[in-house]
Amino acid sequence: MKNRTQSRSSDLPGTLPHLLQRVAGPALRSACGLAAAGLALSASAAAQYTSFTDTTSLGTDDIQITPNGRYAVTRSTAILTETDVFEMATGQMVLRVDSTLGPDCSSPTNASCSGPCNDAVEVTNSRAITLGQQVQLIDLSTTPPSQIAEIYCGIFPRDVSISSDERYAIVRGGSGPSGGTYVIDMANGNVLLYSASEPQAWQLQLGNDLSAASDFHGVTLSYDVFTDETDVLVVEFDPSSGGGPSVVLDTSLTTGLAGDPMDVAITPDGTHAVVRAEDEIGLYRLDGVNTTLVRRFSAFPGPIVPYATAAFDTVVASDRYWASFSLGDPNTAAGYINVQDIATGMTWFAFLDGTPRDLALTPSGNSLLVHTGRKIYRWDLTNLPVGPALDITTFLPFPATAAGLLAGLDSVVCTEDLAAVIAPNGTETRLRIYDLKASTTPTRIFGQAIPGIPIDVEITPDGTYAMAVTQEGYLVVDLRTLTSRLEVRRMDPNVGFPWADGAFMHPKHAVAGGIGDILWSNWLEGIDLVSREELSCRSFANSTGEVGDLFALGSTRVNENDLELHARFLPPNSAGLFFLSSGTGSQPLGGGKLCLGGTILRLPVVVASAEGSVSFPVDLTNLPPAGAGIVAGTTWYSQLAHRDLPAFGFFNYTNASALLFE
Repeated sequence: MKNRTQSRSSDLPGTLPHLLQRVAGPALRSACGLAAAGLALSASAAAQYTSFTDTTSLGTDDIQITPNGRYAVTRSTAILTETDVFEMATGQMVLRVDSTLGPDCSSPTNASCSGPCNDAVEVTNSRAITLGQQVQLIDLSTTPPSQIAEIYCGIFPRDVSISSDERYAIVRGGSGPSGGTYVIDMANGNVLLYSASEPQAWQLQLGNDLSAASDFHGVTLSYDVFTDETDVLVVEFDPSSGGGPSVVLDTSLTTGLAGDPMDVAITPDGTHAVVRAEDEIGLYRLDGVNTTLVRRFSAFPGPIVPYATAAFDTVVASDRYWASFSLGDPNTAAGYINVQDIATGMTWFAFLDGTPRDLALTPSGNSLLVHTGRKIYRWDLTNLPVGPALDITTFLPFPATAAGLLAGLDSVVCTEDLAAVIAPNGTETRLRIYDLKASTTPTRIFGQAIPGIPIDVEITPDGTYAMAVTQEGYLVVDLRTLTSRLEVRRMDPNVGFPWADGAFMHPKHAVAGGIGDILWSNWLEGIDLVSREELSCRSFANSTGEVGDLFALGSTRVNENDLELHARFLPPNSAGLFFLSSGTGSQPLGGGKLCLGGTILRLPVVVASAEGSVSFPVDLTNLPPAGAGIVAGTTWYSQLAHRDLPAFGFFNYTNASALLFE
């Protein structure tokens, strides 16, 4: 059973016939008055987001959407792990691959053959690679997608990464006679390199990154049971000497890092890798000539045992700094954060209130956010103190009532301007959105509770939507308007912990998934987020000092008829008209610029709120005759013209956006 609730801010005005045209004069009428009568107002459609649902598999472990938004690829923990490919435009499953039994597995139900693995899927536009009893390489360039190869990489492979140029996959394989590191050719599935090693027991590694890749190097972690050390293997994909991928560093032959493997990150410029072991952090140079350990740092023990209370993402890195947190004092539930300058070795630290949960860097690497069991901290890395002590006053309280897997694998994600954070609160999950621009201390701007314990949280790459996923459903928040949409699934409350990477967001689509009931059945849902592609033609600032911003909500699927046009940053209480056009243009008019051309449809007059925002639901079944051209496969363009002060030309325009109808 699924309940749907919706909250959204709409200022849908009454009709003010020809008000804008009378004030703006002939220029606006000639440019925009080309259509016949406009639309009648209609109620918002209810089925705004859902595009597909699948409950035929066991728990979802990992989800990714291709960069072009065409496919979603999931890995489910069936008796024999399943790889599913869904077409996002139609919601149809276009491929299912059931893994065959690995040669070292005694039976399909042997838990050591495969199991929960939150980093089990990686994708490009043309390829997908998934982990299970065997590694599956999928060709997404064919119609329909097809399997290229099945590669056995040991009992329960742990992690996979794809090189930045998409030519290689590096797999931290499983244990047993075939366990180790594999480099796989993404074109044909050939194994180009194999290096034997053993991972740690899978129960201690559900949330850990054990592989990472850049254009030129891949890094994997393994565990030496005899020395209780983390061994680091570095592979150069294209050595200058030729001959294909080769191992350029293997610390199993020298000295590893103290304690169990926990996490690894490569700097965005690909010059360094930072490895977090339980008791030490290692910085490694990746330069193709002298790949070596630069320095090691002794840390407080990492939050590793037991795995059900472990933290995730224990190290992050920018080109200039790395940051890692530790369990400072388990007797007082205290955390500990270290930040180090990669070039100089200068290190900063702070004791934190609460045990570690998650940490994240903003895309620029200028801000660090840390979530503990009690607070959300933020540091400006461009303004670090002269001494080693970090300021611990830049925080807001945000307590969590559980840890580890019961607190979500990811609990903080961010853009440059906003952060989304989740925390368990009994049987609910709380999602909070923080503004990072207002001050050094995060400013809370949104909060909502969601039924169920947390699984994951994500933000779209363009920063327009956030999504929190729990065992019982998901919440999507439009970060431009701070309106939300909640989908609730009444699942078995006795189901075990959720281990999944259960959310993935693309500017146009999102996918959420998790465990459905005590039988571990899968729930998986595709979510439509309307694409908003701004045109290169830009209008000018209106009397508010901002260029009006136009965007769309709902769906551009013609058969769903669920499209809403929104605009913000308008003069308060100003009248306006939304337009749809079949082409583009660039004509200065009034105080702005008309960016539309071809056939232009004029929609009814709307009036902005006192806050300068307005919306209009577009009824595709009730358009003027020229609107018959809005069919699947066509692109139309939208812009809002609005009244403004005489000093700003009497009227202006928002930006213009392209809408691809499906």
